[in-house]
Amino acid sequence: MHLPDDEDDDLDLLPEPAAAQPIELSVGRKAEGTRLDQYLVAAFPDQSRSVIKRLIEAGGVTVNGAPAKASYKVRAVDRIRVTPPAPTHPMPVPEDIPLEVLYEDDYLAL
Repeated sequence: MHLPDDEDDDLDLLPEPAAAQPIELSVGRKAEGTRLDQYLVAAFPDQSRSVIKRLIEAGGVTVNGAPAKASYKVRAVDRIRVTPPAPTHPMPVPEDIPLEVLYEDDYLAL
């Protein structure tokens, strides 16, 4: 589902996983009556519908400050706040792995 452009829409992209900052959305007039889960899928096309649904069920999405169901029909006056979950895995850390260098020059290392 594609939401038509509306001057009242304020759609941001989900941040990188390390930056779990809440995202505020203002529903535009043209999106009024759309289910909350469909609205968020259109707002964040890189996320699957199942990911959006799990986020709503976990309480990561509020409408006007209160948790909402996926079937909630958005209105033009609604303020939606999406709080992405914290990353489940820490950032990768490099390991010091000893390597045996067989041959090395300015252009090649084996």
